[in-house]
Amino acid sequence: MSNTNTNSAALEERLREELQTKLISARNTSKIPTAKDLLDAIIHHADNCYLISDDFRTAFTEYEQLQLTAHSTSSTTWGAQKYFLGMAILSSKHRNWFLRRYNDATSFNNAHDIYEILVAGGILEELDRTSAIAELANRNPEDTSTGVVNAHYERIEVNEMFRLNQMMFKELLKNEEDKVEELRKKLYMKQQAEEEESKEMKKLLHEVRDATEALLTRRDEMQELSVNEDIREMRKSMEEMKKKLRIQELLHTTREERLDELQESIKEISSKMDPNHALIERVAKTVQGVQIEMQTLHTN
Repeated sequence: MSNTNTNSAALEERLREELQTKLISARNTSKIPTAKDLLDAIIHHADNCYLISDDFRTAFTEYEQLQLTAHSTSSTTWGAQKYFLGMAILSSKHRNWFLRRYNDATSFNNAHDIYEILVAGGILEELDRTSAIAELANRNPEDTSTGVVNAHYERIEVNEMFRLNQMMFKELLKNEEDKVEELRKKLYMKQQAEEEESKEMKKLLHEVRDATEALLTRRDEMQELSVNEDIREMRKSMEEMKKKLRIQELLHTTREERLDELQESIKEISSKMDPNHALIERVAKTVQGVQIEMQTLHTN
């Protein structure tokens, strides 16, 4: 019993919405249209409603092709950005296609609503309405502006066809929107990862620079220490040479003094002995030779 009441309430609500829609359509009509005006509107919008099938197939093909072509290039940041932008643009374009067909379906139903209102008001005949709509499918395509005549122009048939294609189109749009969001997140994560990698590279470069500067400073310090060590060694060698020279000078002076003393002693002895004594001559010559040799060494 409760299910019956629920179904009745739903039916009443649907009928109320349909009547409200028809009332809005009637209010928005600036003048009372003729039967031809309404039939032309039904033909135009019904033909456009049938185009939703072609639009869906084209949209689905474009969606699949974009995924195939982008699969091999989306590994790089540029490829991921291109894939994301391509998918976002494609999703927006396909949504516009769908909305255009949805508006055609709304206008198609509005034309039927107005036709039914005019029949209910006694302005047009119901038999004329049903027969005229049924004859629309029997037209010669060559007599139409588009060259196309569809199988049905009745409200139920056209709406059923549109409903089935609308379901598939909405699912495609949902998949595209989900894909756009997925690509947006992946692109954000990729950009974040690259920013972190860039920060690490900058940090590493700074560390390398600091290490290089430290090595150069250390090298300069080592070179300075090495030069200072060489200077100290040279100074030490010079000091040692000076000491040796002073020792040699002292030795030379001492020897000269002793030789002079020896020479004086020889002279003193020779004054007491025969100056031609062979021993005295040899000693005198030896002392003289040593003096000459020491003078030569001292000069050098």
